[in-house]
Amino acid sequence: MKDYQNQPLVSILIPLFNEENLIAQTIECCLNQTYKNIEVIVVDDHSTDNSLAIARQYEGDKVHVLINPNKGVGTVRNYAFEKSKGKFVKFLDSDDYISPGMVEKQMKRILDDGDEYTIAYSQLRNCFMPGEPEDTLNGLSKDYSPGIEYVVDMCRTTNHVWFSLLYLIPRVVVEKIGGWNPERTYYEDVEFIASAMNQSSNALFVDEEYAVWRIFDDNKHLHTVKSISVQKQKIEVLFYVTSLVLKHQDTPEKREMCSQYISYLIYSMFEEVELLYDFIDELFKTNQLTWFKYENPRMHLLYKILGWRKTTLFLKSLKGYLHNVF
Repeated sequence: MKDYQNQPLVSILIPLFNEENLIAQTIECCLNQTYKNIEVIVVDDHSTDNSLAIARQYEGDKVHVLINPNKGVGTVRNYAFEKSKGKFVKFLDSDDYISPGMVEKQMKRILDDGDEYTIAYSQLRNCFMPGEPEDTLNGLSKDYSPGIEYVVDMCRTTNHVWFSLLYLIPRVVVEKIGGWNPERTYYEDVEFIASAMNQSSNALFVDEEYAVWRIFDDNKHLHTVKSISVQKQKIEVLFYVTSLVLKHQDTPEKREMCSQYISYLIYSMFEEVELLYDFIDELFKTNQLTWFKYENPRMHLLYKILGWRKTTLFLKSLKGYLHNVF
């Protein structure tokens, strides 16, 4: 990194809820960053285990531990942002991990090649349990200008690696979009990052570093919850993302791309959204998009007898069918 005077302060913002087994490692990965002008703000969202006590063991010049005056994933992140002072921010969940050079390398790209509205991002790895091998997810890996083109490519490639820990975001961008939507409890990262990219001048890729998202099969982590209200939020966010794309450039090609993006993701969670078909149909009509029906031509007679929905549910229950369709 160049010998920049007065390197910008970076705030790493961590919402905390019942992560007593991992919060120490998460805070330590922040303190071990090679970029030293950082502050770490941990905001506890009323944990019922020892998470808060463990976090408070790290309090000092760089680490500040607070309690969310309200409740909820959006409000806790907004409160952390309100209490932060950094010119750039990174939102890191309390069970996540970032590589030691991530902040430095992302900051370098912004200072070398960007401006005050530039976002830097890196690759994502997932880990199913602590200590297990990490797998790299295939996200995007190039520069975009303006940032909304990043959102376009996410839709074009039917990519869904939207995790906030990947991004270093200018404070002015977060202020411009009004922070996190407090009404969202699921896909809130997708909505937030898409909104931020929509207001950014550039999205610059940093290849050398990575972030780790830990995946747990429980009912505390919302990606495992199957309730209708959670599934409805997923659908709403998908249509919101495509609305940003179409505001940027509304063409027949973009409309077809957006239709395919939403259709693909709805199909991938078909069982979970079975009770939302009418709601989904209405959103497609309202947004003037087309719900593509993924049909296997070998099952044409079955489609004709049972109809598309029942046949699709049956075929999706067969192992390996999704791969055969696409």
